[in-house]
Amino acid sequence: MKQLIILLSTLLALNVNARYVNGTVYAEGGQTLDGVNVINKGTSIGTTTDINGFYSIEVASEESVLVFSFVGYETKKMKVGKMKVLDVT
Repeated sequence: MKQLIILLSTLLALNVNARYVNGTVYAEGGQTLDGVNVINKGTSIGTTTDINGFYSIEVASEESVLVFSFVGYETKKMKVGKMKVLDVT
């Protein structure tokens, strides 16, 4: 039991700076886009927007960069900074 507590404490300590950013992806006309790929650049962490264009993704720091890509649209990169909500057009 003691080893389990130590392991869990270590895992939590390693992930202390991780947080989630979420937002909505819009086309230029204002309609939401579903199926947009959202990748945390330089990691294997990624997600896809839902039917309402919403996404939520884990980021490691304010320096994290999210890459948004969708067929027929130009790929967009955005630095997370201090934002918790990052909507993209």
